[in-house]
Amino acid sequence: MKEGLNSLERPTGGIKKLYAPFLWRNLPPCEDIVKLLSKCLDEKLSLRERLVITIHLHVCRWCVNYKQQVHLIRVLTKTLANLPEYSPSDVFSLSAHSRDRIKRLLVESAR
Repeated sequence: MKEGLNSLERPTGGIKKLYAPFLWRNLPPCEDIVKLLSKCLDEKLSLRERLVITIHLHVCRWCVNYKQQVHLIRVLTKTLANLPEYSPSDVFSLSAHSRDRIKRLLVESAR
């Protein structure tokens, strides 16, 4: 196999090898699919757009990986948005008892 990223060299298997060259000639390039995948995060896609994405994903491993990564980022950002927020003073604050004990020890050590 030659070095490089010729669209016909993209990983396909089984029966896909029969129709992959035809699909690569007739489907939009990966750049357009990436735009559609981003668009589907914000709005509902038309039936045609959904079909183009589905067919493209059947023959393009890179776009499948990209779609999985975008989905993971979306899930993680939603999860992080739902976590309670903590300020540094909440996490690193001492109880009143601990502050009094430290003050008392500092005063005693200064004598």
